[in-house]
Amino acid sequence: MHYFSNTLRENKRILILILLGLSIWAFLSFFLKANYNEKKNSYMSAELDSFKSKVFTTLEMYETFTEYIFYNDINTDKVLDLMAIATQSNDEQLQSLRWDLYDLLIEQYQLLQKYNFRQLHFILPGGDSFLRLHAPHQYGDNLLTVRDTIRIADQERRYITGFEEGRIFNGYRSVFPLFKDDHHLGSVEISISMASIMKVMASLYPSTALKFVLCKDMVESVVFDVEQINYTPAPFFPSYMLDKEVFQIYQDSLSTENYTTYSRIVEDIVRTNQSQINALKSFNTVVSYNDVDYMVAFLSIENLSHEHVAYLIGIYQAKTARIFGFQTFFREWLFVTLFFMLFFISVWIYDRKQKQLNHLACTDKLTRIMNRHRFLEIVEREVIQYQRYQRDFSVILLDIDHFKRINDQYGHNAGDDVLKQTAIILKSCARKQDAVARWGGEEFILQLPETGAAQAARVAERIRQAMADHLFVKGIRLTASMGVAAMSEVESQDIDVLVNCADEKLYQAKKEGRNRVVIYLRP
Repeated sequence: MHYFSNTLRENKRILILILLGLSIWAFLSFFLKANYNEKKNSYMSAELDSFKSKVFTTLEMYETFTEYIFYNDINTDKVLDLMAIATQSNDEQLQSLRWDLYDLLIEQYQLLQKYNFRQLHFILPGGDSFLRLHAPHQYGDNLLTVRDTIRIADQERRYITGFEEGRIFNGYRSVFPLFKDDHHLGSVEISISMASIMKVMASLYPSTALKFVLCKDMVESVVFDVEQINYTPAPFFPSYMLDKEVFQIYQDSLSTENYTTYSRIVEDIVRTNQSQINALKSFNTVVSYNDVDYMVAFLSIENLSHEHVAYLIGIYQAKTARIFGFQTFFREWLFVTLFFMLFFISVWIYDRKQKQLNHLACTDKLTRIMNRHRFLEIVEREVIQYQRYQRDFSVILLDIDHFKRINDQYGHNAGDDVLKQTAIILKSCARKQDAVARWGGEEFILQLPETGAAQAARVAERIRQAMADHLFVKGIRLTASMGVAAMSEVESQDIDVLVNCADEKLYQAKKEGRNRVVIYLRP
């Protein structure tokens, strides 16, 4: 009996999961038919989410690439110096500067085109177009009233990205404000077209055909009249237009047979799903054509004002779609299969949730680095290692100087951005084996294993310089003060004592004028 009780306790979780699985199986046995539509909707929602994920993953890749281009090729002294002169020049001088900037960047722009980038566009403070590398003879028009990205970058002086129709082309735009010595010099736009997204997705997901249509009213109200030739009405889609370049990519990617099939499928859906299309929301549906099931997803593309401006349509064969009409054949087998599927999925979800909860419990919600609780757990283990093997380690306690002024002057959102960027700086300066955590408020802490006070001080100095060199949100420049303490230098082998020593030196750094590193040494 004792053995049975122990076995029962040890397998309590498994028994609970088995009972839960049996309950779900019994529920499905009685209510499979009633839940048919619900399961179908769930499947369709998952397929639509999967399509969205493919698109947005591709966009995130390009956004990362765009940031690299900006910081390596655009945000340079040569470019900024030209823009600084342009902000103080007359029309005749601007013309010369425009071609100087064109000559400086044309090779980089031509290289960007090879990677499917469409536009590189410089805008002066106030919103006047200064130089379109893709159309250098079109300039001087003011974009504040027609381009939200330009307005936000110019007036709020912050980075902005999103889909937007332009005077010449549409695309996903990333607009960066330009600064030199805290002076606003305008902004630069780096953008890709939907054609770029489609090319990348075609290589990653060759079984999915993509079609793109834009709202006709939006195109006609924003695009230059002379550039309207880049668009043509969508014959199968009233009130929408085709971007000729994007449509050509779609057409070239398909065989004649598939092109005809997909065109008929889309036309049929547009004709029979007007209520969903008029709702201007994303949706998907399954269509059978020539005894083949196709999943067709209509992904709503929104601008920065969250207004629907286009549809990206994905079409691919849906091999599992016929299960929705399957109700009688091998029903008992289906019940058993569903039971085991749900059972193992439940175990997987349970395990995943536990891992997620453990991660959340150890991570600071704002900065995405470890929190104080997790940091102390790591350092406690380092103390044990020190006691056993005398492996020295150090901590760096950092406080952002005058952080309260940021919140008072720019608001808590700016303060939050500063904390996030500080965390990124610390991670970039730290080694892989170092632990970086938010200690509380504007204080951060690092633990450097097998590192003495002198070496830790060099790391701290590198962090201090990186903080001083970094341009934070809204063009803010900040510094940080740090206290450094090594376990071998403190009297007691206790983490609280070690941190208190670092805190003591941090306070000294603040008192001596801030923006400095002070090391704790044994008296």
